[in-house]
Amino acid sequence: MKNKIALYLFVIAGIQLLSNPSFALKYKLVPSIGVKETYDTKVGYTDEDDFIHSIISGLVYDAETMTSKVHFSGILDYSWYNKESEYDGFDQTYDLNLFHDFSERFSFGMRNNFIYDANSKRSFEETGEDLHSVDRIMYGVSPYFTFDIDERTRSRISYKVKGSDYQGYSHDDTYSDSMVHSFGASVERDLTELFTMGIAASADLRSYEKEEGENHYDHYKLSLLSKYRFSERTKLRFSVSTDQFYENEVNDDSDTTRSVNVSAGANYAVNEHCGLDVFIGTGDQTTFDESGTLGFDLTWKEETWNVAGGYKKDVTSGARGYDLNRDRVHLTAEYLASERLLYGVQGVYVYSDQTDTDDNDDERYTYYGMEPYLQYEIIKNSFIKAGYSYGVYTDRDADRDITRNKVYVMYTMTFPYEK
Repeated sequence: MKNKIALYLFVIAGIQLLSNPSFALKYKLVPSIGVKETYDTKVGYTDEDDFIHSIISGLVYDAETMTSKVHFSGILDYSWYNKESEYDGFDQTYDLNLFHDFSERFSFGMRNNFIYDANSKRSFEETGEDLHSVDRIMYGVSPYFTFDIDERTRSRISYKVKGSDYQGYSHDDTYSDSMVHSFGASVERDLTELFTMGIAASADLRSYEKEEGENHYDHYKLSLLSKYRFSERTKLRFSVSTDQFYENEVNDDSDTTRSVNVSAGANYAVNEHCGLDVFIGTGDQTTFDESGTLGFDLTWKEETWNVAGGYKKDVTSGARGYDLNRDRVHLTAEYLASERLLYGVQGVYVYSDQTDTDDNDDERYTYYGMEPYLQYEIIKNSFIKAGYSYGVYTDRDADRDITRNKVYVMYTMTFPYEK
């Protein structure tokens, strides 16, 4: 029921915006349609191989006025299998971002997303988990307000609700639907042209639905923040926080812990095309800051090529009702060989294990995958793309290794319209 309400609100907001083109001073609409043929040597990381046929439609809509911006993107992918018909189904991904300036000092924004992940294809690259072809619904709604108190003082209030529902799996109590409510408020002031101080409060309230009831994990944080512009290219940030964790599991005693944590980060613009961000901290990660994570992000974009990648160590929600310690590395690179020919490669590595080491049934996973591809524009707005995907899934607790190979070819047409 919760996911249906979120989807209803999401779709209604999108329809209101898309059905009123007069809202936009200028807008761009890009529908697309494509067909794809794939051969998979290990469907769902089982021992079965199969051919997969797909029809993929998409829509991108951008609108802008003097005070407002809207971005919508959606992909609807229907796939059916030659032999393994139980894997047939729709993949859906929708994103809706809104922004509006009520005045020079007061603004509102909202980020929304909805994903129907048939057969949990994304779980390997996210957490390393094998979810055995269960369908997932994931959604998030994140409104926020900003208010400039004066020329040097800014405030922000934000809220996020994020949910996951697991559907269609025959084993009882295997997966746990989850819900996260996150609240945040902050105020920051420029003490000088180079130095900024601020204070922030946040709360993450997480729940997992189990057959016996709900597990709750709550995290409350009060932080002192500082930012310093070291040079035109380098910006530093530092925070110290007091944290309180509350844990209440079904058929177990509740537990409360407190801690003091610090985190630091730096953003460095190598040049106008390349940027690097690094961060490190102690404690556990929350939705609103980087505390408890270690990582970096790199983006480099030139006229004919671009690279984006990074590493992050954090704590994420697992599908079976517990948290996972996760290390994740990702990389995407593309090279435009000519006006029509594009080469690319993307890869990911995930190493995760259960945070509750007292559990006798620990979950420990490793996944890595790589996908080189090329794309050629046959005629204007008409593309053919071919690629090869290699992936290895490892259940370290069960000592199980599975290698998967996929090859695919895809043809897509887009129909851009601008006003």
